[in-house]
Amino acid sequence: MYDRQTHSLWVHTMAQAVKGPLRGTRLPILPSSLVPWSAWRAAHPDTLVLAGQPARGFMGRFDAARAPERYGLSLQPRDAPARLYPYRALQKRPVVNDRWHDRPLVVVFDPATSAAAVFDRTVGGRTLHFAALPADRDGRARMRDTETGSVWLRLSGVCVSGPRAGQHLRPVPAIPWRTDRWAAFFPNGSVFSP
Repeated sequence: MYDRQTHSLWVHTMAQAVKGPLRGTRLPILPSSLVPWSAWRAAHPDTLVLAGQPARGFMGRFDAARAPERYGLSLQPRDAPARLYPYRALQKRPVVNDRWHDRPLVVVFDPATSAAAVFDRTVGGRTLHFAALPADRDGRARMRDTETGSVWLRLSGVCVSGPRAGQHLRPVPAIPWRTDRWAAFFPNGSVFSP
């Protein structure tokens, strides 16, 4: 992509200008989710949608649901090497309690939708540990924290039952990447393996 003010060229998945007057500039990456509309709507029923025309162009389609082996979820901090969680690894282990750059994280995956997310697993000053649960009757992927037995929705980080009901895990910015392209942009990055 490019910006209209300086015509600098940007790599959108890195949020960084690679050519032009703003070369080397990085934009902050905000937490976001790339999930099926049904999963989003179930977790956020009051969501408003901005209607518009679908984009067309050279980028192609995001086809993680049809070819999850091609994708992974990337953490890309400004001051440390990136880390990739391949969807193929997350299919084998859909809830990963990890510690990365001294930050306790939970990386989650929904095999039914091939959607993934990352959350900080510190809640109320306490580090929680999570284990996968089967989907509920509505098909929503779930997990349980071993400290209180509370049940959480994997993709939204919302606690739906137990002592922590109504609480939310803090999302961590992460970006879906094609795994064959990720290594070229992050040669010093690490790749998660279960």
